[in-house]
Parts: sequence; structure tokens; C-alpha cells
Amino acid sequence: MTALPSAALPSTPRARRLVRERHHRSLAQQIAALRSEGKTWDEVAAAVELSPSRVRDIHTHATVTPDRPNDAAILDNVHAFLLASPTSPSRRAYAKWLGRIAAPTTIENRFDSWARAVELAREPITSASEVAS
Repeated sequence: MTALPSAALPSTPRARRLVRERHHRSLAQQIAALRSEGKTWDEVAAAVELSPSRVRDIHTHATVTPDRPNDAAILDNVHAFLLASPTSPSRRAYAKWLGRIAAPTTIENRFDSWARAVELAREPITSASEVAS
């Protein structure tokens, strides 16, 4: 389940990234499901063929806590900012926006860059669960 065969990846960089992100979300769901069944970190790691530390890291980033909005909520919030912002969607303007739910640095850490988060927020999403899955 862990490795994507190279032959399964599309030829364009953007399409490859999207396939990898979907695979990662699927892996995160599998890890969360195994943990909710009461499996130990070692059992989950063996099931998904990853190290226990990597499994814990994926689980931490995929698990929603009350103080930490999930990726789908952040992308929805960035999308709302894009709709509300009459100017260019800068990181600085988002930081000043009263409707923000996360710091720009948090968004950069979660999505690797502000530009990538904006790009993902602009993509048509049928439901917020599509991002989380």
C-alpha cells in the first residue's frame, strides 16, 4: 500500500503530485482506521509497511484536534479568503484578514508553500471530505 509504482504515475508534474497526495490521504485514512480499531503503532506500521515513527507522523498530521483545523477546513478558509479578497491573494493580506482560521506559516507548513495552498484552494472541490480523504 505504501509505494506507488512509477508506471502508475502520470507524465506531468502537477498530475503526479495530485496522485501522490491522493495516495497519501488514502494511507492516512488507513492508518487512522487501524488506530481506531485499537492496533498498536507497530501493528499499524507492519500493515502499511512503514516505520512506526513515520506512521505516527502521518497520523498526527491527519488527525483533527479541536485546536487544530484539518487541511480541508484550511483550504475552505483560503478559498473564502480568495473570494473576499479584491486584490492579489498575498500571504500578508491573509494574515490581516479577520476571517482566517490559521496563521500563514501554518498553511505554508501544511501545504509546503502559500502558492500551493492557494492553487489547491482554487481547484474545484465537490465536498470538504474529498480533501480529507
